[in-house]
Amino acid sequence: VFKHFEQCDEIWHAGDFGNIELATQLATQSGLLLRGVYGNIDGQDIRIIYPEIQRFYCGQVDVMIKHIGGYPGNYDRSVKEILNSRPTGLFITGHSHLLKIGPL
Repeated sequence: VFKHFEQCDEIWHAGDFGNIELATQLATQSGLLLRGVYGNIDGQDIRIIYPEIQRFYCGQVDVMIKHIGGYPGNYDRSVKEILNSRPTGLFITGHSHLLKIGPL
C-alpha cells in the first residue's frame, strides 16, 4: 500500500486499525504524519495512542474524524451536538464501509 502514499502529505485513518503493528507500520514506513482515531475493534494499545475524535485544521479546513459517526441526515448521537454547536468543514467517519457524501 505504501506506493499509494507517494503523493500524500499525511495519512488519515478513521479507525479499526486492527492491531498496533499496522498503526506503527503506517506511521513509520510511510514517513508521513499519521492522524487516526480508534475503532470499535481496536484494543487498549491503540486507544492509548489514538483518540476517539481527532479535530484539526488542514490548511483552512476544519477536519474532524471519528470512527462511528453516522452519515449525512443520520449522524450518531455522539457527534450530533458537536456538529451542531461547532460545525466542521470536513467530517470523516469509518465503521459503515459505505461511502456517503453530503452536506452537514
